[in-house]
Amino acid sequence: MSNTKVTEQKKVDFQDSKLVGVKTGEGNVYTAMRWVLEGIGFTRNKASREIRNAREDEVVSRGVSNLTLPTKGGKQDTYCIDIEFLPIWLAKISITPTIKEKQPEVNWKMTQYQLKAKDVLADAFINQNQGLDDDLALIENLNTQISHVVSHIRKQDKELEEAKQKQQELQERVDSLDAVNLEGNLRQRLNQMVRKYAFTSGDGFRAAWNEFKKRFNTAYNTNIEL
Repeated sequence: MSNTKVTEQKKVDFQDSKLVGVKTGEGNVYTAMRWVLEGIGFTRNKASREIRNAREDEVVSRGVSNLTLPTKGGKQDTYCIDIEFLPIWLAKISITPTIKEKQPEVNWKMTQYQLKAKDVLADAFINQNQGLDDDLALIENLNTQISHVVSHIRKQDKELEEAKQKQQELQERVDSLDAVNLEGNLRQRLNQMVRKYAFTSGDGFRAAWNEFKKRFNTAYNTNIEL
């Protein structure tokens, strides 16, 4: 029994069968060897022989480990192979002429397992985490954009509120001028009316006075200064 700790286990659909995939604490992904062989279509006796051959093979044996997996019957020691060694192991399994003749689907499935099983298992464990990282990065980017939009809206709201406040102050000043008692000599009354015009137009008193003189002189063909 191996001391390697299994941290994650799942069944992965593949070729109308299921692969048992496990991930260890070191981050390696393994698959239960018997499930692979039975999924291809080998008999239990044939599967047992091929597992024994893999354990004795100089190269393939480096990827074989006896892992403790939870099952319906409790924890059981199961021979598993690192998916990096899976294609090599399957390539070394021979298909007899009898199997090719009587079970042609086994030969076809063997090819599919050799070419695709490793990638399917990798997607189930390794690439899944990468996809999660991509999703988290996208969410973080969206949150940043939303924060910028919210800040922009708040800035606009603040500017609008300041503009309303200024408009209100101006209106109060105009209203106060409307309430001014326009009594006094003609010069005082004229100055008060020009001042009200200056507040209303947003110009200074001097500019408002010059505008008034210009219009008055034009209208009455005179020189108000005189």
